[in-house]
Amino acid sequence: TIAIFYKIKYNKNSIGYVCSKYVLKKSEMVDTDVEYTKYLSELGFPESYIPYLTKLHKLHPTWTFKPIITNLHWSEVVNGVTSKTNLINYANDLYRVDQDDSVDGSGWYRAKPEVTAFYLDPRNFLNESNIFMFETLSYNPLYHTLDGVQVMLKGTFMATGYADVENKKTYADAFMDAAIKYKVSPYVLVSRVIQEVGSNGSTIVSGTFKGYEGYYNFYNIKASADGGDKEETIRNGLAYAKSQGWDNQYKAIVGGGSFLSNDYILAGQDTLYLQKWDVFGPNYVHHQYMQNIQAPVTESLKTYRGYVRNNLLENKFVFSIPVFKNMPSETSLPDKGNPNNYLSSLAVNGNYLFKEATTKTSFDINLDSSTSSILISASKVSAKSTISGTGTVSLSGLKQTVVVTVVAQNG
Repeated sequence: TIAIFYKIKYNKNSIGYVCSKYVLKKSEMVDTDVEYTKYLSELGFPESYIPYLTKLHKLHPTWTFKPIITNLHWSEVVNGVTSKTNLINYANDLYRVDQDDSVDGSGWYRAKPEVTAFYLDPRNFLNESNIFMFETLSYNPLYHTLDGVQVMLKGTFMATGYADVENKKTYADAFMDAAIKYKVSPYVLVSRVIQEVGSNGSTIVSGTFKGYEGYYNFYNIKASADGGDKEETIRNGLAYAKSQGWDNQYKAIVGGGSFLSNDYILAGQDTLYLQKWDVFGPNYVHHQYMQNIQAPVTESLKTYRGYVRNNLLENKFVFSIPVFKNMPSETSLPDKGNPNNYLSSLAVNGNYLFKEATTKTSFDINLDSSTSSILISASKVSAKSTISGTGTVSLSGLKQTVVVTVVAQNG
């Protein structure tokens, strides 16, 4: 098979190549998809949605797209959601309100209104992977399987071991039992847990937090605190876990599935998008599962990858996509060049401190007192960033701080 690639221009001056499979030319849509275009229009999708959905229909004819006609004006929705706390895990000042400290000292910042509007706009995510933020979240035994859950758990702290040792229940068993009992997709539950506590887990699922030993909260339910104090946040989440009797991992996973199902899915917020952006529920804009505006994006990608690994992409998925009145012609993130200022590796005298991108910014190294110099080497994630502070550094005294600085293209 010969693959055709298009040369494209993006971010104003950047050049790249993209496979023709993922490109829809307007002429192609007009010539070959007139009937499907008319069908989408009759359903209620605006013209600006249709090219994306037509392309997805070409790739996956088994998929169904349904509009949620909110009858809300775009400006009204933007004003509503931006009145709430919306956080972004991104320190670049193009995207955040705060110019100094993060909200709770953990790297989360209040997002600018225009950035929030970008993540709110469904049209920015009508692609093959992020479309799954609009997937209806009910359990479907035809493609939600134990094997599928096990594949999604690979590489995480839940890949092996038991969630309930006494009854020999694995973590995969726990997610499937929650799915069957509460009629919610197990893949979504897995994605939500990884989103909330990470692939390696966190304190709230360690069972060792002082005063709440042996209790677990896999979905961070009720884990919040005024001022964002981290320890208080964990304490509140585990206090809720204790009140629910979640004294092993299995109970916490299944019980949390109940919360997600009863409080969100059965309340009409039955997509990842609607759990962040409550744009039509009885508690309009107030009933949000998370403050992270990027959560639907990252969770939808995890769900998509799970389906790919299990060869499930051709199942008959149904996607419910909100539509608003008087939407702008387009929304985009601020663009002042590539914002990536991460290193992919850092080494001292040939010994690696890390070999892949990390958010850690401080490292302590002990050396023999006779060492007079060190050689610092580093590689960067983005070729457009610049590094300073590497090379040979002379040492003196008992303690010395060496700063390596990475500056992104956008400054």
